Amino acid sequence: SLCCPSPLQAAGVPPNLVSYSTTIAAYAKTAQPDEAAAVLRRMTARGIAPDTILLNQLLESLVRASRPAQAAALLSRFRRGELGPPPDCCSYTIVLSALAREGDVARAASWFRTMTAEDGIAPDLMCYNGLIRGFAGQGELDEAMRLYDRLRREGLSPDEWTYGPLLDGARAAR
Repeated sequence: SLCCPSPLQAAGVPPNLVSYSTTIAAYAKTAQPDEAAAVLRRMTARGIAPDTILLNQLLESLVRASRPAQAAALLSRFRRGELGPPPDCCSYTIVLSALAREGDVARAASWFRTMTAEDGIAPDLMCYNGLIRGFAGQGELDEAMRLYDRLRREGLSPDEWTYGPLLDGARAAR
């Protein structure tokens, strides 16, 4: 951890983006977003700028801690350039999938529109699957099927994570 002297630091090797990113990834995996944010603050205080991967780990830490609204707020800051590099498809997918899982498909769809229409980022299959799962889970099978049709038009190949929610939604609708 970067809170205590490491053998590398004891040898005079200062922490760098990789060591900070590794620490933040560990906090993300264990749903400790406050600790991850503290590491980011220490890192930026040392003049080390985050990259998109590190910022995505912060988003993931918030989502794993069941704080999707805070993840969405962080993504907004990310978009405004307050934290460094711009978000990528993964950034949006983390947030919109979490919102969709929580049943907030309207906000998830809003982030999808922001990603595609405003920021010009093409959604990947994981992004579509997160939205499809959300809409199908809320009984909005027509919208889930529209997303399915769109992903096919865009040349993406559905997988079990696409078909599973669609089938579950169709079963529930009967």
